[in-house]
Amino acid sequence: MFALLEHDPTPSTGAPPAAPPHWDLLVAVAGLERVPTWRLVANPLAAAAPIPAERIGDHRPLYLTYEGPVSGDRGRVRRLDEGPADVLALDGPRLLVVFHGQRLRGRWEVVAGGRGHVLRRVAGP
Repeated sequence: MFALLEHDPTPSTGAPPAAPPHWDLLVAVAGLERVPTWRLVANPLAAAAPIPAERIGDHRPLYLTYEGPVSGDRGRVRRLDEGPADVLALDGPRLLVVFHGQRLRGRWEVVAGGRGHVLRRVAGP
């Protein structure tokens, strides 16, 4: 299973956020207790070019289905898509996966790019 979350880091107080908005890509992997997660600087549902991606701390499985406030007043998350995912490879920050969501579909990978890692589509649905 996977989830694509839009994370608005604006605190409930309305204070300026500590970080810009971003998207979290969570991909559950059989045998792992926590869910490998990547922070994306653009929405893969709207971006055609490869998207800078950073492997961040693995999340609790509840975030695969959660929408709402983030603990510690770190903003809110909204689920943009979810569904089955076939993980073909996971080696550190590198990921090769086939998404079967309502909107995010096909074969995607996170690989080393020029200035870090990028998420990119490698084949259609």
